[in-house]
Amino acid sequence: MEEVSAATVSAATLEVIVNPVLEPGDAELGQINSEVFP
Repeated sequence: MEEVSAATVSAATLEVIVNPVLEPGDAELGQINSEVFP
């Protein structure tokens, strides 16, 4: 159960990070994006 929850949280976190990054204008999210996808 914990592994499934962790995977769900990870997927949700990536979605929250990546989706806003696709919209230009946010320096912090852009920095996070370049850290996640170097």
